Amino acid sequence: MRLLLPLVLLLAPLPALAQDVGSTMYAVKNTPTVRFEGDEVKGPKLVEGDAVTVLYVDGDQVRVRTDSDRYGWLPASDLTATNPHPEAAKPAAAPGKKFSLEELKQLLKNTKPQ
Repeated sequence: MRLLLPLVLLLAPLPALAQDVGSTMYAVKNTPTVRFEGDEVKGPKLVEGDAVTVLYVDGDQVRVRTDSDRYGWLPASDLTATNPHPEAAKPAAAPGKKFSLEELKQLLKNTKPQ
């Protein structure tokens, strides 16, 4: 029984990290990443508030993908689930006006160089 409690305490953080796989996380500070775990090859440099997708968790290291499809490893402690700059989040694009075929033809006709 004495050995069970330390084991439970040791493994308790793992489910929380595993649940983050596939979720959007945010850089808590400006931080470099490495391209490959345990390697010196530099990955994308993250700026505080950059959104990344968690791909894999290995202990205290996390593999992420940026919005520009760049990949890197960084410490889990450099990520948070809460956007540190919610006011800077990009608003969803508003749907554009829909035109009929006749309206499009008229617009094209009016924009042709004379």
